[in-house]
Amino acid sequence: MKAIEAAREKLLVSYSCFDVFTDPSGEKLPADRKSIAYTFLYRDPAKTLTAAEVDAAHQRVLKALADKVKAFPSDNPRQRAARFMNRSARPLFSFPMHLTSLRHAGLAAARVLMMAAWFGLSVWAAGVVFYNVWGGAVLVWLYLAAMACAFIFRRKRPVFWRASWGVLALLLAYYLCIPATNGKEWQPSWSRLPAVEINGNEILVKDVRSFVYRTERDFDVRYVTRRFDLDKLATLDFAVSHWDGMEFVAHTMLSFGFEDGKHLALSVETRLPEGVEQGTVPGLYKQFNVIYILADEEDLFDLRTTYRKEDMYLYRINIGRENLKKAFLGFAEKINSLHERPRYYNTVTANCTTELVDTFKNYLGVRRWQWTPLFNGMCDQDAYDRGSCSICPEKTSVN
Repeated sequence: MKAIEAAREKLLVSYSCFDVFTDPSGEKLPADRKSIAYTFLYRDPAKTLTAAEVDAAHQRVLKALADKVKAFPSDNPRQRAARFMNRSARPLFSFPMHLTSLRHAGLAAARVLMMAAWFGLSVWAAGVVFYNVWGGAVLVWLYLAAMACAFIFRRKRPVFWRASWGVLALLLAYYLCIPATNGKEWQPSWSRLPAVEINGNEILVKDVRSFVYRTERDFDVRYVTRRFDLDKLATLDFAVSHWDGMEFVAHTMLSFGFEDGKHLALSVETRLPEGVEQGTVPGLYKQFNVIYILADEEDLFDLRTTYRKEDMYLYRINIGRENLKKAFLGFAEKINSLHERPRYYNTVTANCTTELVDTFKNYLGVRRWQWTPLFNGMCDQDAYDRGSCSICPEKTSVN
């Protein structure tokens, strides 16, 4: 081993003895000699070695052994076989095959990912055709048939496969270019966008919703103007309302409290045009605008608890006054911006909870998705566990 080390071969990474052969009878090997078989591992961290480079390095090691200990390669058939096995078993020679395997595995993974992306985009684009293209209820079937043909004949007719990607790209571009607008006939509950004017400490809020309900669908439409003092802004309550007994899905709202006993409730909702019903899937396809409703608590809260029979819970948010003022001003900026730059509601990315968290993330240390998992009905428990709420959920039912 000292002789091998003395060779100082740079490409030699490791070596080990795997066989020692002696023959006391002297028939195959002189009795005073022994045959020792080693495996050698050669590697260059900067590149893949060629067979010639490996053989050259190996000859240098053999020469060092011959010079130091008078060792020589055996011509015994068993030893020749062992040397052949050793050389063919060196990881060095199999390394290129490992690269080839990795390359094949990478290509296979890329094909799987591409196929998954194609299926995902195809399903999503079907919704674009159905909801956003004129005559979509009919055209969606033609679209699905065309995409099925493209998939089935992707090997025999590659042009169909490439064309399907082109169709998906066109539908994506079309979807991204659909602008939001305020110029529609809106249902009464969402007919007016509120506006917030701030002069020093005086807050003037226009079009505050203050409906008078007899039933959920029978009400007097009433929008009013309210005045508040920014310096008297003292508390913030977080409301979570569950409907139809669903525990993991909820509607979330806020209520700003002032020292003089006034409250201003805030709810982010879908702004529904006349004749349109709200839905989870349509909410993914730019069917509704997003609207920030500013209202009396008697409007937003009583509608859900008294007339819709929802289970609503109210929590006090732990936030300092300065951050509370900044948050209120942040919401006021968003509310006013919708007059000039309307935006679409999205079931996943721009909903009743994500819109609230986007404004609060700088003041409560909350990441966007920390309160908004796929099922936002548990966000109140999460907020309580993290210390953002100061009241236990079991004690906050306001029904």
